Amino acid sequence: MFGQWLGGTIGTNKGFCVLNIEPGAPLEGRIMFFDMDQTKHSMWASVSFKIENDKITGNLYNYLVFYKNELIKSEELNKEIAPERYPVTGEINGSFIGGKLKGNFKTNVNTFGEFILTKTVLGEPTKPNREMSWGEYKKFVSELDRTNKVIIFRGQSNNNQRLVTTYHRSGRADLFRYLGGDIPNLVRFINLIPPYKYDLNKIGDLDALLGLVQHHEYPTPFLDWTESPYIAAYFAYRKAKNDQQTDKVRIFIFDTVPWVSFWQAIAQNTILIAPKPVISIHNLTSTNNNRAIRQKAVSVFSNIVDMEAFFDASKETGKLPDSFFQRIDLPYSEKEAAMNDLLDMEISTATLFPGLDGVCRFLSEQYFGKIN
Repeated sequence: MFGQWLGGTIGTNKGFCVLNIEPGAPLEGRIMFFDMDQTKHSMWASVSFKIENDKITGNLYNYLVFYKNELIKSEELNKEIAPERYPVTGEINGSFIGGKLKGNFKTNVNTFGEFILTKTVLGEPTKPNREMSWGEYKKFVSELDRTNKVIIFRGQSNNNQRLVTTYHRSGRADLFRYLGGDIPNLVRFINLIPPYKYDLNKIGDLDALLGLVQHHEYPTPFLDWTESPYIAAYFAYRKAKNDQQTDKVRIFIFDTVPWVSFWQAIAQNTILIAPKPVISIHNLTSTNNNRAIRQKAVSVFSNIVDMEAFFDASKETGKLPDSFFQRIDLPYSEKEAAMNDLLDMEISTATLFPGLDGVCRFLSEQYFGKIN
């Protein structure tokens, strides 16, 4: 039951639906309704469940309506606009059938319908668009047309690993819980370390905080990308080992312009809890974060667990060019040649991780190699 469930609704509301459930007692989650009718507003609701055999019942409450780029409690919005226009409570009934959750919903304002949800399970490794030698890759990226484009790159040392944020990889999915509980606790500790001082009531401080901890191994719903195809290659090869289950590393290439045009922008202050499926591009504030500057970092946010599946499904609409998202595999056997080339380009641990930590890592890699 735990995890992210994706699907759709039909009835008085027709659109996309996401259900995020995290481990805990009692069994609770958060459900998002993204209405395809632009005259209707999308919304979030909390949900508490009871499960008996294959049957599920639940109560919907704490509705938040996405109104004029803000999330507003339905009770407050009803007072301003029209009494009982938006639901305050509701209920769901459903069954687990063939690996799917199927059922119906109704609310106190006589909206109703049916839903079908499928749990996200990370599937088999994805296939590359192309396999290249290191020399072919250098030629390929040098010939990329970047005119009027914003193309970003990400390197991963294992081509079997799908694109998943560290936050979602931990098994978490409810960003309300993350922002309301995890982040305030994080700030409390970070602010004890000079020179850091973050105030979540100030515009930009949340971005700056997430941009910082993203580079210090704290789970976030962001993935690190870079504007440099060579820095991406460095990160792909750096941790690649000859004892891993694959002999390939992977570079992802993401042409962001058609993607942003297709999905449209959402207000920055609500992006983390926007009531729609989102994969969005951010230049997180780099205050007190020299690593981000050196790495030409770009952060990609996702509220979807399986980003690659979402990209591929979007391609199938026919409204995006196939080239907007590509997977390139390079041979592990060329690691030494690639890393030597990158060192000549002044791309190394010392340059990308400024400070004592980066220098020590760099010299360790150069003179000691792999230490068991």
